[in-house]
Amino acid sequence: MTDHVELNRTAWDRLSAEYAEPGRRAWIRPEPTWGIWRLPEQEVRALPAVGDRDVIELGCGTAYWSAWLARRIGYVNTMVFTHLPANLCLVAIPFMPDLAWVIALLFVRSALSQMDVPTRSSYVMAIVTPAERAAAASVTAVPRSLASSISPAFSGMLLTLPFAGLPLVLCGSLKIIYDLALLYSFRHIKPPEEQGAIARMKSS
Repeated sequence: MTDHVELNRTAWDRLSAEYAEPGRRAWIRPEPTWGIWRLPEQEVRALPAVGDRDVIELGCGTAYWSAWLARRIGYVNTMVFTHLPANLCLVAIPFMPDLAWVIALLFVRSALSQMDVPTRSSYVMAIVTPAERAAAASVTAVPRSLASSISPAFSGMLLTLPFAGLPLVLCGSLKIIYDLALLYSFRHIKPPEEQGAIARMKSS
């Protein structure tokens, strides 16, 4: 196991309690809440009646497949080629003819949209030096948190326009630009394990 993989696992094991305990509290609540403001479902009314039904959360399970995929097509390709179709689904949703198509696209997007998260974390830790890892983690995490706190205000303003699907189109388009920029900028920057695999292929 390479050094950065061991350090990454140790860090996530240490931080896991911070994720597990809030998750446990959320699961035992009698009513789900939504978003960073934790709006109660009673007000949002986003879910249909799901009593006595089995519910699956696709985004959670498919994230584990990203490691398997990254070993076969590379970290950057995994990030881009799972995130890109998810964002195309987001852009397409406002133009769908009926609810069945919207639900189908949401299922596809839910299955793909989080596969880049563990891959991105591992990739960033792999391509920087050990001394730079804490700073790199902060630089890549803090801007996303700030953006997620500001963007709902812009989305609310856009929803007042005649085309209610504009926030989805703009969001998906910005994410597609991000995906393509990521692929262009980092396609030749390989983490150590990918460099080793390429060297073995050339020598065989």
